[in-house]
Amino acid sequence: MVYKPTFQFKLPYNLKEIISFSIYILVAGSAAGILLEIDKFMIPQMEKLPEVAYYAVGIYIASVIAIPARAMQQITSPIIAKGMNENKLDEISKLYKQSSINLLVVGGLFFLLINLNINELYQIIDKPQFAKGVWVVLIISFAKVMELALGTGNAILVNSKFYKLFFYISLAMALSVIVLNHWLIAIMGINGAALATFIVVVVYGVIKIIVIKIKLNIQPFSIKTIQLILVISILFIGFRLINFNFNPVINIGLKSLIIVVIYLIIMNKMKISNDISELIVKYLIKK
Repeated sequence: MVYKPTFQFKLPYNLKEIISFSIYILVAGSAAGILLEIDKFMIPQMEKLPEVAYYAVGIYIASVIAIPARAMQQITSPIIAKGMNENKLDEISKLYKQSSINLLVVGGLFFLLINLNINELYQIIDKPQFAKGVWVVLIISFAKVMELALGTGNAILVNSKFYKLFFYISLAMALSVIVLNHWLIAIMGINGAALATFIVVVVYGVIKIIVIKIKLNIQPFSIKTIQLILVISILFIGFRLINFNFNPVINIGLKSLIIVVIYLIIMNKMKISNDISELIVKYLIKK
């Protein structure tokens, strides 16, 4: 059946709520932008200008870990909004847990590949001074993993009737990172800026999880989360002790191949994520 479009030139009945929601989310988004960019502004005020470049490169490398979260957010946000509107908390809870464990599995692999190859990567860049960002990459990587663990938590808060809490949390995050940056950059330089971001992301990530648990009685974790964190930790510590004495490009390729194979075998054997296991069986094992 084909419907003809209709046009109505009148204000919606809930205009006040729409404006209120838009303002809160707009300001919250601006606060989140401060969290991402304020450190690059504050570092040159307290350190030499080249330090910003070292820090920025480290941030961009570590940000690769968050790519799966951005992709999933585009998919899950409309589903969460629809579920919240229809009060289907059971479905939202299931998606909350699935998104958290799936993002952790993928992000955990990215975390290992980046941080276990970071020295070789800086050798390829062939600018020794940029290697000062190694700790920045590691610290921000931990922060990104925490963001992945939150799963669809941000979308749940934004699309619930508690969206104002998301605004206050985002505002508090922005203010906190400014204070921590001012303190820690003076002590630790660019590593201090990374640590400030890490502290803010972890603390307020935990707060968001607690708020969602209290308000909606759902949370993203299970025993599989603990098992996954243990696997990532063991692989990280184990491979930190292994070094190949080849060309940096060969080292990265060889170590990455070994890490990916071992990681996928463990994920499939332990059934950490049913979704990931199905993909492994479908596209790798059957072939």
